[in-house]
Amino acid sequence: MIVMKFGGSVLKNKQGFFKMADVLSAYKNKPVTIIVSAFSKSTSMLKESAVLAESGIQTKAFDILNKLMDEHRAIRDSIIKEKKFIKELEDLYNSSLDELKKYISSVSITQELSPRITDIILSYGELLALHTTNCFLLELGYKVNCIDSRKLITTNSNFGKAVPDLAETEKNVDILIPPESRNKGFFLTQGFVGANKNGETTTMGIESSNLTAVLLAKILNAKELILWTDVKGIRTADPKIVNNTKLISSLSFDEARILSDNGLKLIYPDMLDLAESANISITYKSANYPTGGTSVISSEKSSKRISVILLTKKLTFLKYLNDGNSNNHKISNYINDNQIKIFYKFPDSTAFLYENKAGKKINHNHNSNEKVFKGNLSLITIINAYPEILQYVLKQKDLFKDELIFQIDYDNNSNSFHLILSDSVSENMVLRLHKFIFDGII
Repeated sequence: MIVMKFGGSVLKNKQGFFKMADVLSAYKNKPVTIIVSAFSKSTSMLKESAVLAESGIQTKAFDILNKLMDEHRAIRDSIIKEKKFIKELEDLYNSSLDELKKYISSVSITQELSPRITDIILSYGELLALHTTNCFLLELGYKVNCIDSRKLITTNSNFGKAVPDLAETEKNVDILIPPESRNKGFFLTQGFVGANKNGETTTMGIESSNLTAVLLAKILNAKELILWTDVKGIRTADPKIVNNTKLISSLSFDEARILSDNGLKLIYPDMLDLAESANISITYKSANYPTGGTSVISSEKSSKRISVILLTKKLTFLKYLNDGNSNNHKISNYINDNQIKIFYKFPDSTAFLYENKAGKKINHNHNSNEKVFKGNLSLITIINAYPEILQYVLKQKDLFKDELIFQIDYDNNSNSFHLILSDSVSENMVLRLHKFIFDGII
């Protein structure tokens, strides 16, 4: 058995679907389990709709849902020609829209968005992707066993960050993908989504489709696990910012954890422990360039450490100056209740970096005159840094002037340091750093 996951960055248009088809054509006579993610921006659109409804803005929330369905129709019409599949998907899109609008209306009336309802709403992105992909593959003539992951993956009831129950999931897999059927054909399911023992929809965290892939690879005793993305493996910086990034061909699990902990979205942190315990190597390939750059995460220790530059934008800095202990306790409770991600926590625990939207909400709900509040910031992290890089950054401080807000000391565990600066100049800084580190250009 081979397990593959195709991300939403691949399955976002006609070209991406046919790239997937090209990849799968080489596996026609092999057993393959395929995991798909929600297309492109589907999850963020569903989240935005739910948040608008929570504020009572139902009309705009409905507009986003209508747009989401129209985008799926556009993809469908570009990749599928058979009328029976078009009708099947049209029925799915219409019924899903009706169901979503009922949930959104309820949230708008109560102006309460619970983690349980959030999971139900977000799960539709993967559901639409699953059935659209299934119809596409069936039209191409593949034999596909399409299985809703809620029947496969049993989790606890920690909505929004549900943890898979390995023993129960193994039982489900043995029933739905029995051992005698694992030597041929394609099995198709969606990532990110599971269900608790009561059958309620759960999600395992944003970007957790990779966890789904590792989990199924372990249970199916897969000989290969491939995560197909739109980039040529794991790179030394974001290739959308830097043209001449370098390939990182191999990483140990420990090195991968450091990158994941510091914001590399390609690597979902919770999948690493499971993969390491099962001795599963994780291969990253580009669907656009299948024979191009490949990165492998495995138990093997890398012989060479390479610097990596990570950038996270649209963050908010919030610091309480005097009444930090009282406010910090309130903020911690608010973060836990609303599952807000902290991108950086300062040593004194009275200053944090959050996503802009979350930062503004925290600032609004925890008003204090004794605070510093600033949005539209970026966090740059340089992994495997060396002293000359820090010296170079300090020289740039005069160039960027007030745009360089903070310079944070080394993290000895990862030989890394962090910069916080304005969104408006952060990509320029990444370019400069990459040229200095890899090309020696000052």
